[in-house]
Amino acid sequence: MLSFKTFAILLFIFALWSMPKEPTHAKTRKSHASGDTLAIVNGKEIKLKYLKERFESMPERFREEYENDKSGLLDQLIIEMLLIDEARKLGFESKLQDTDKKQKNAKLINMLLSTIATKVVVKEEELIDFYSTNKEKMGDIPFEKVKENIHEYLLSQKQDQEINTYIQELQKRADIVKNQKWIAKQEESGPGGLIKKALGSGMPSIVDLGSNNCIPCKMMKPILDELKDEYRGKANVLVIDIYKHRKIASEYRIRAIPTQIFFDNNGKEVYRHEGFLSKEEIVKKLDEIGDN
Repeated sequence: MLSFKTFAILLFIFALWSMPKEPTHAKTRKSHASGDTLAIVNGKEIKLKYLKERFESMPERFREEYENDKSGLLDQLIIEMLLIDEARKLGFESKLQDTDKKQKNAKLINMLLSTIATKVVVKEEELIDFYSTNKEKMGDIPFEKVKENIHEYLLSQKQDQEINTYIQELQKRADIVKNQKWIAKQEESGPGGLIKKALGSGMPSIVDLGSNNCIPCKMMKPILDELKDEYRGKANVLVIDIYKHRKIASEYRIRAIPTQIFFDNNGKEVYRHEGFLSKEEIVKKLDEIGDN
């Protein structure tokens, strides 16, 4: 059984390949990417026009996620290309001769990732060790009653790790050249650029990383809107939806939402909190940082 994260990868790939026809990539010998060439992967170009077409063909929820993260979308397209090429090298394409072309590449990736995931095994001693380590959190529930749930959880974790490692190895072996000028421009206009500007402003900052769908996040929104006005010119208050900007969530190691990260006048992280945080507590922390 594939993990939730693996299914999410596959869902994303299926969404990307919903275009009327399969695009092609011309081979090139260029040693750098510039102009409308966004990346060169093992001699194959990814053009700006191609990225735009793929973006427009995606379901709305994916478009919302990548609207302000085109460099993140480019990274996904590069990974997709590497996975498809690897699946073809391993002979999976021969098993899909009658497959609809629109879904062919998605199914190639599905077969490849499934092959990797199904090799993962969770040993009995791993289950026992996990149960012993987390016994207090489980109360008096006997091992046998939670054994299956523990197995599913550990299997999911190990499958995710195995697939991530596999993708990282593919990237290391590949010849990948990115259009750094284009990437820098994208990041400058996105949330990463806003955070960078805030941290270099000489004022304390709070960055709230959450989601429009989470209840405590919704409870905090009016509080943060008030603080933006009240601290204008004295502190920076930024609100970022991590589901639209997953790269930021990864960069700042977000484990739960909402997470509030406080930075001092020099842009150094000095405090972080997970969950709902009252206006009084935020004000106290901002004033404390500003006085230092």
